[in-house]
Amino acid sequence: MPRYKDLLTPALLRKEYPIHIEVPLPYGGFRLRLNLIEQWLTDYTEHPDFGRWSTTKARIDHVTWAFKDEIIAQAFRAHLEMVLKLTDRQVLNRLTKRGTEDI
Repeated sequence: MPRYKDLLTPALLRKEYPIHIEVPLPYGGFRLRLNLIEQWLTDYTEHPDFGRWSTTKARIDHVTWAFKDEIIAQAFRAHLEMVLKLTDRQVLNRLTKRGTEDI
């Protein structure tokens, strides 16, 4: 019996969350972009699916998000591509605009 009953093995995770979106980690990390990514996941998914970080043999860091639903995964991929193209100033503007909308 596993020590942590709620943790799924990698094989079960791949079976339960078959759609994977893998992105190389940008130089310097996601920075504030991660907040926009997290906001999208919070707004459009019922519960967080799963994500992981790892390094390839070529020493390239990458992040993987996995989903159950193809439609949500495609929408997330489009959002992620848009967020990664934003400048730091654009990201900050979106975050501050979002913060004032919640009040």
